[in-house]
Amino acid sequence: MKQDIRTHEKSSLAAFVKSTDLFKQLDEDILREFSEDLELVDLKKGDTLFRQGDHGNDMYIVMRGRLEVSIIKKNFAETVVGYVEPGMPVGEMQILAGAKRSATVYAVQDTELVKIPKSTFQRIVSRFPEVLHHIAHIIRERLRHNQLFIILSHFLGSSDEETLRAIENRGEWIHLHQNQLLFRQGEQGDGFYILISGRLRIVVEDQNGIEQSIGVAVPGECVGEMAALTQETRSAGIYATRESYLIKYSNTNFNALIAQYPQMLMQVSNIVINRLRHTITSREQIHTVKNVAVIPAGRDCDTSDFTAQLVSAVSHLKPTLHLNSRKMESLLGMPGISQVSEHDPDDVGISTWLDEQETKYQIIIYETDMMPSYWTQRCLHRADDILIVGRAGSSPEPGDIEKVLLDESIGVPESRRGLILLYDESDRTPSGTKQWLDRRRVECHFHICRNKKSDFQRLARCMTGNAIGLVLGGGGARGLAHIGVIHALQEAGIPIDMIGGTSIGAVIAAQYAIGLSYDEIIHVNKRVLREIKPFRQYTLPLLSILKSGRINEACRMVFGDTNIEDLWTNYFCISCNLSTAEMVIHREGSLWKAIRASSSLPGVFEPVVYEKNLFIDGGVLNNLPGDIMKSLCRGYVIAVNASSEEDLTIECDEIPSPWKIILGKILPFWKPINIPNISDVIMRATVVGSLHQSKMMKADADLYLHPPIDDFGLLEFSQMDNIIDAGYHYTKAVISEMKPQWLFPRESYI
Repeated sequence: MKQDIRTHEKSSLAAFVKSTDLFKQLDEDILREFSEDLELVDLKKGDTLFRQGDHGNDMYIVMRGRLEVSIIKKNFAETVVGYVEPGMPVGEMQILAGAKRSATVYAVQDTELVKIPKSTFQRIVSRFPEVLHHIAHIIRERLRHNQLFIILSHFLGSSDEETLRAIENRGEWIHLHQNQLLFRQGEQGDGFYILISGRLRIVVEDQNGIEQSIGVAVPGECVGEMAALTQETRSAGIYATRESYLIKYSNTNFNALIAQYPQMLMQVSNIVINRLRHTITSREQIHTVKNVAVIPAGRDCDTSDFTAQLVSAVSHLKPTLHLNSRKMESLLGMPGISQVSEHDPDDVGISTWLDEQETKYQIIIYETDMMPSYWTQRCLHRADDILIVGRAGSSPEPGDIEKVLLDESIGVPESRRGLILLYDESDRTPSGTKQWLDRRRVECHFHICRNKKSDFQRLARCMTGNAIGLVLGGGGARGLAHIGVIHALQEAGIPIDMIGGTSIGAVIAAQYAIGLSYDEIIHVNKRVLREIKPFRQYTLPLLSILKSGRINEACRMVFGDTNIEDLWTNYFCISCNLSTAEMVIHREGSLWKAIRASSSLPGVFEPVVYEKNLFIDGGVLNNLPGDIMKSLCRGYVIAVNASSEEDLTIECDEIPSPWKIILGKILPFWKPINIPNISDVIMRATVVGSLHQSKMMKADADLYLHPPIDDFGLLEFSQMDNIIDAGYHYTKAVISEMKPQWLFPRESYI
């Protein structure tokens, strides 16, 4: 009798399983074969089925009752992300890819479930592969649903499940494949979108129809909202850089939502304001990097140790997961699973599991194999950023992975690639970087010493949008204050991950970038002034007041034959191509020549001739290039202004004769005439074109510094010590008055 009851119970469970959408294609014979493996699970209201982080290989289907699904965020707050109703599966993620439970599941009322062991599910799938694809579809829908709820909770400041579900129901899910267009610039806006997973590229077209990338959108950001608000055409185009899911709200639904939830309009408006301020996405969004692939530049460069140190540094800044083929197989408990192709049935489980990891971690660092493989290809397909790691001193030729996989066929944008050159000792001066850069297209490069923790911390900050860039403006002798500013920042423990500038700012920045200490910078500048005396070689004022011979000699003495790309600290400087009236950003080539061009104050120094063009002081177009630093550094910008912010005025109605000016200076009974000298006029004329831009930088910089140096003359280099002290004490005072947490998060300079 008991056996009959048990058989009847198993048959009932099997019949229920067949009634669900997931298993409705199974025939009666299959069900009878597997019915013995099914189990009935009873939960009372308040009971826990399993907790987030638990191990478990079984899946369940709800027969009666209701389950609540919640996840614990990084701040340890528990958030309800959904409910499981009768006929719906739960725990299916682990049956596909093993690993730990990704959420906690409670019974909100008395509930009955059918338990299906993993071994049983695998046997079913072996005969009916479509079941695997169906359950993967369910998992991905649930993941997207959970991600949407988290994003909407941020938008609304509320996590009420009923409200969030109502908002979701007003939207339309959009799936984009890699490189697929969402909409074009100039199209009529028909709604706005929220990116749930993946990554988007924002592009604008010039007059010739050529597209230029101006930013990226990452999960949690909305796109197309400007057209939805203004009812105008799209101001930019959007492409998916990898497989992406979005939810779209039509103009009608958007208007209804903001009428019902005004806080949603506030959140969207904040995004618009940030875009207008920063031209592209706001800092928090633009610097969110999800997936980083690390590949070797050749067979002689083992990336294991490099990746481990990088993961350690990045983990201090953001929740980070490190995956290589061995670790992937260990986490899933499935040897060989990392090397399955995208056409293998097991690919569904791997892809779904990786999708889930993106909901848990802000950074996933994929370490590829040393050679092209299915795992390497998977890493590159999922990568937002690619780091090509080479051993300094080895062959600069692209490695096998670069040759085989890094081409247009997999659609990896070249702008997202970075080159890493590894060194065994930090006292070795980098060289030959140009050979590496000429053989591949990368957006940036870094010189990293294997045994120097601070180098990996610098790279981690740059990867995660926490880099600190220091930009130094022009100002003649007043720019010596930059030396004091740098010293004060160093004493405060604030790192400088990138440095650049214009004119005298370019000079001091380069001295820091080549590795000179505070004392060495002071010593080398005093030596130049004492021995070479570059400001005392006058000439016939046809092109300039001073000759360039001694200036060139000074630059060569300090910087030698160093190239910009060989500097340990990433560096740039600004000059003006007088022949073409264009601003030039120097990031490669001879360091001393770039500095010479950047500091060629028109009228004072001879222009620099390069490829039959004339180059003069960069201050003509951009005296405080904080905007350039912001685009290159993509982090926090400290801008130091060494120019006078006062208006250039005189106390008389017309320019007096030179004799009156001279008499006013030498005769005690003659009234002095307060009038700018020739150097003041030249300097003011040089920077007048970029004054407005400098004022904008004052509002846009994360930290704007303007030491009290207006009383020092443009060429008053004899006051070096006093000018340096002014910069040092001013900056130190500013730092001491800032809030304890600084303007930069403390973890950003670990």
